[in-house]
Amino acid sequence: CRETIRVIPDLSTVKTREILAQLDQQNVVFTSAHAVTGVHQHLITAGMENFPAWKFFVLAGKTKEAVLSKAGSVAVTEARSASELAEKIIQSGVREVVFFCGSQRRDELPELLKAHGVRVHEVVVYETEETPGAIAGRFDGMLFFSPSAVKSYFAANQPDPAAACFAIGETTATSLRKFVPGKIIVCDFPSQRSMIDSVISYFKNIKHQYE
Repeated sequence: CRETIRVIPDLSTVKTREILAQLDQQNVVFTSAHAVTGVHQHLITAGMENFPAWKFFVLAGKTKEAVLSKAGSVAVTEARSASELAEKIIQSGVREVVFFCGSQRRDELPELLKAHGVRVHEVVVYETEETPGAIAGRFDGMLFFSPSAVKSYFAANQPDPAAACFAIGETTATSLRKFVPGKIIVCDFPSQRSMIDSVISYFKNIKHQYE
């Protein structure tokens, strides 16, 4: 197991002030659990234990779980992909959101929102640093948990047509399709548990085919 990215939170006082300036906003967007953790760290620095009474638009899985762990019982609208989440925001009639994100966030959500007249305030709360490196060996399966990890891995490695690639969600799968000609399995639900279940189910089916 080798990580291909490193997450570096921005814990500066300048960033704390930028986040506190958004407290009066009503609608916030998270597509990463790292962003949730980053914002919460700044609120703690400012003497706040929990998120304010925002209306949250989040990706399902780890991101939603992170929000609920730090905000308790709040209004949460979830989706399985960034583009689906953007559609739900548009359909809700919201005209302005704060998008807490990382430095390498994908373009689908903000571009789709802006194209439909939704004002987007982006607040970058962490840096994603790619740590590419050649990984020797042949693998039956490869697990990818983010588009950044996909990009970093294939910066130093060639696709293995014999390996099954597992993506935690459709956004990650979209990134994989740019590099991988072979089979891509997308989790039924964007979570680590679902990823493990997908791997077990896939290789059980392969084994049964040869029995």
